[in-house]
Amino acid sequence: MKVKRLLIVLALVLLTPNALLALQPARNKYSEPRLKDVHCLAKNIYHEARGEPLEGQLAVAQVTMNRLRHPNFAGSVCGVVYEYKQFSWTLEKPKRIADQRAWEAAIKLSKLVLSNQAENPKLKTALYFHTRQIRPYWSKGKRIVAVIGNHIFYS
Repeated sequence: MKVKRLLIVLALVLLTPNALLALQPARNKYSEPRLKDVHCLAKNIYHEARGEPLEGQLAVAQVTMNRLRHPNFAGSVCGVVYEYKQFSWTLEKPKRIADQRAWEAAIKLSKLVLSNQAENPKLKTALYFHTRQIRPYWSKGKRIVAVIGNHIFYS
């Protein structure tokens, strides 16, 4: 019995970190993200934060996911992203993807976030954000949890 247990531990040590992730049970229904969810989250990352550092792009994605888990917001990734007047880019005419490199990065990040492989613990409670250039009326009643790049994040 001890030999078998030792072999299992040894096998786990030799596996790559990605292989270890595959052995862990899924933490939520997004362990294998749907293409529609990946695209909706990637569009939000792209349009809200493509000029930001990776940490800022992850923060935008995390706010989207935090809203998904919160009862006051829509119950799907696309529902959260396209909820009326929540993200300014959705109010304008359909936007095309002009920066292919930024779009591909947003797709990759979206897949990581939806499969629980990327998050920022500082932002577990963040539900709102805006750029530093504006001061929306709703921000007065919120608590700042982080300032990342050009965005201020609130819970």
